[in-house]
Order: sequence, then C-alpha cells, then structure tokens
Amino acid sequence: MLNDRRATLVSYALILLAVLIQIQATIELDASKLRANAADIALAVFSPVILIALYTYRARLREIAGTHMLVLAASATLILSFSMFRGYESISALSIWAAIKYVGWYILLFYLALGMLIAIVAGPEGKERFALGLVFFQFAVVIAFIAIIFLGYSGSFHNWSFIVNGRLTGFSGNTNAMAFFLICGFALALAYFGRSALSPRLRRVLLVSAASLFAGILFTKSIAALIALIVVIFFAAIIHVVTLKRLLQVVVVGITLWLTPQVISQSKSLLINILHKLFGIILSGSDANPFLYARYESTVAVRIEGYLEAFAMWQAYPFFGAGLGVHLHGQSLGDKSEAFILQIHNTALWLLAETGLAGFCAMAGIFIVIFHKVWCLSHSKSGKHGEEAWFQSAVLLILVGWAVMSLFHELMYQRIFWLLAGMALSAPVRPLRYWKWGPVNAGADRK
Repeated sequence: MLNDRRATLVSYALILLAVLIQIQATIELDASKLRANAADIALAVFSPVILIALYTYRARLREIAGTHMLVLAASATLILSFSMFRGYESISALSIWAAIKYVGWYILLFYLALGMLIAIVAGPEGKERFALGLVFFQFAVVIAFIAIIFLGYSGSFHNWSFIVNGRLTGFSGNTNAMAFFLICGFALALAYFGRSALSPRLRRVLLVSAASLFAGILFTKSIAALIALIVVIFFAAIIHVVTLKRLLQVVVVGITLWLTPQVISQSKSLLINILHKLFGIILSGSDANPFLYARYESTVAVRIEGYLEAFAMWQAYPFFGAGLGVHLHGQSLGDKSEAFILQIHNTALWLLAETGLAGFCAMAGIFIVIFHKVWCLSHSKSGKHGEEAWFQSAVLLILVGWAVMSLFHELMYQRIFWLLAGMALSAPVRPLRYWKWGPVNAGADRK
C-alpha cells in the first residue's frame, strides 16, 4: 500500500515537473537577461529531499554517467571558472551576464543528475508519465492558440501572453524557446506513437497530439525551428523511430492543422512570413534592403556581424577564449541601440569566442558522450531496457534538433534538454554490449 502511494505521488510530481519546466519568464537585470524557470523554484523547495536522494544513489549515478562524462563535466567546470576570471580581468568587472552563465552551468548539471535520478527511482513508467504530461500540456497550449486564430485575434485574445505578434510563445517567454519545447514534445509523441503495443484509441490520440505539436512548431514562425523540424523528421525516418506510413500521417495532419485556421481567419500566411525573413537575410547589409523597418530583419545583419566578431575573437584567443561576458561588454561599448546589443546567437561560436577551443571541446565532448550512450541504449533490443527504447529514440531526435537550432540560437541553457538527456541515461553503456551481442560474443570481447 505504501509503495503504491509513493508511486502515485512520484507520478503526479513528474507530471507537474513536465508542466513547470515549460513555464519561464525573462527578467531584465541591468543589460542582461535572466531566464527564470518555474521548475527552478519547485526544485529549490524540494532540494533537501533531492540532494539526499542524489547522495543515496551516488554510486549508481556515477556508474550511469561513466568516467568520460564525469571527467568532461569537471573539465568544463574548471574551464568556465577560468573563463569567468579571465572575463573579469579583461573588463575589470564581473558582468551580470557572465555570473548568470556561470551559476547556470551548475543548474544544468543539477538537471542532468536529476534526470538520471528520475530514471533510477521512477523507471520506465515514470518517464512515460513525464513524457505524456509534457505532450498533453503542449497539445492544450497549441489548441488554445488555434482557437484564438479561429476567432481572428479578436478582443483581448490578441494580448494573451502566449501570443506575440501572431507567433506562438506559450509560457516560455520566447518564441524560439517555445519552438524548442515543442520539438521536444513532438519527438516524445512521435516515438511513443511508433510503439507497437498501443491500443487503437491511444494511437489516434497520439497521432493528433504529435500532429498538433508539428503545427505548433510552425506557428512559432521560427526559421531555426523549421530547419530543425525537417532534420528531425528525416532522422526519425532514418533510424526508424516510427514507420514511414505513420510519419506521413503525422505530417499531413499537422500541415492541415496549420493551414486550416489561417485560411479561415484569412491571417497572413506563414509562407509569406518565411519568405519575408529569408529576403531579409539575403539582403542584409545591402543599402537596397526593403525590410529595414522590421526589427527582425534589422537584427539579421547584427547577428551575422556577431558571428564574424565571435570568429575574430576566437582567432585572437584560440585556446582559452576571451573570457565570459567579453563579447557582450564590447557590444555595449559601441554606438548600437539597446535593442541591437545581442549575445552571440550560435552556441558553438559563443563557446569558441569566450571559452576557446578548450571550452568548446569539453562541451562538445559532453554532447558526443550523451549521444553515444543514448544511441546504444536506443538500439538495445534485449534486456529490461528494450521496453523503454522509445524514450531513448525520442531523446536522440531531441539531441539532433537541439544541435541544429543551436546553430542559430544559444540553447545550451535550456533545462529541458539536460533533464531529458539525464532521463535517457538509464544504464551504463558497457553492459548493453553484453545484452546486444550475447554471452559468447561478450566473453570474446572481454578477452
């Protein structure tokens, strides 16, 4: 009876976490922005319990993480510490932006460890509850957005917090962050939809849910998310997350859900919006640019300029970078208006510019190790982990989507990425080779 109550409590807690981690706000601190997540507050309240659990399962957590992950995480922490000191020395002050990034790194490690802890304590059922809670919450948000479009943005609906200039923002505080949330939900729904042992009713529900999240990604009007979505769909087909027939069903229904409200409300087509942005990118820097009146197209040139500045900064400080916060500080010293003072909108270039090749290799190494581990787990068809391979397959899609979107935005500090990655690491990789190859080959391998 006690175990049943504890399992029920854990299930409700995971569903709540799946909702809270998608609710965040942007807080202005001087010239910097802090992305405050609702899950941070909830986890801070329960941190004593979580820390005790992490300590209790420390041996198992070390086994799951593995030596490579621990060494890379420690190396990244030391490099970030050195980069913060280097930035302080360079600008003679500790910028709020650098302090947020530095403290945020420990928060990300906490979410990664929490994800592994959830995999240990809650098991496959807990991950299933979390995934469905995340997907159905996003489904409700997208349906609400579509309903508003049917109403033609009339009345107070136009001023709702999860709509900004006709773009779906949800409760993320940012359209691109919302797009990444939806990519995570889409990957989870798609992989769950691909499972064989599903009732026809649940399969229909998941088809509509995955298609709705597909449409929601398009409603964010994020070009980076659109590119990531295309790559994720192709990758899903390549690794057989779902059959081609079911994948086509999701795409067709998703496009229908996206087009129908636009036709009925006669709102500006997303295709026109995308072409508008693409022309802005092509013509950025040109005196004949006809789109300078739009803030987005005005910042395209600024972002490209930031890429070039980041590359030049890395060339000047190739091994350990210029230091945390140096690029943004240099932006503030220029003659740019406050609206166009932007951080580097590329995760790789930001790491190279401010932490150098050392920081980039450490962070890239963590990503590669996670991808390798999740790949091995997703391809384990025997043993107890075969039944939850769908979750690892979904996280593979999320890792790919994150990598693509990170080429256009700085997404390293999205908590949901680290939490889901940790949840996917439910076992060390080495035993999986034994399960996959069998006792004979495994014995040969040990020799």
